[in-house]
Amino acid sequence: MSLIEQYEKTIPNWMNEQGVYPTPAIIRLNDEKLEFAAMAIEVPEVIPYAIKTCKRPEVAELIVALDTFTQPGQGTTLDSCLILFHLVRGQPTQIGVLEYSWNGGEPVTKPADWDNAFWRGAYAPLARELTEAFKQNKGNYPA
Repeated sequence: MSLIEQYEKTIPNWMNEQGVYPTPAIIRLNDEKLEFAAMAIEVPEVIPYAIKTCKRPEVAELIVALDTFTQPGQGTTLDSCLILFHLVRGQPTQIGVLEYSWNGGEPVTKPADWDNAFWRGAYAPLARELTEAFKQNKGNYPA
């Protein structure tokens, strides 16, 4: 199972009436071991956490997310979404949108959409920053 599939599968377990909290992060190390982080931090702290994680040379891949409500014109249909940042060492950061709804205690999720023009455009500068942070610390691994 890919890291993205694992991430998508876990989201309903983290969901409540206030959103996805703590927001999970999944990290795959070079030896294929996984680390899970419960991001019980404020939204402004998520990106510094991601950049710090990028600087760990043993990290091969990671997914972190920002939780937000949706609005018309964002290419979404459910009331909330996670903006996913998928980083693989040596590749550009991908931005995806995982829509979800608490749905009165019956959680609904959609598979991640990696082609959402609104969110990809909104976070393109951040994706470049994350890509650069990950590239700077290649360690001994192929890029």
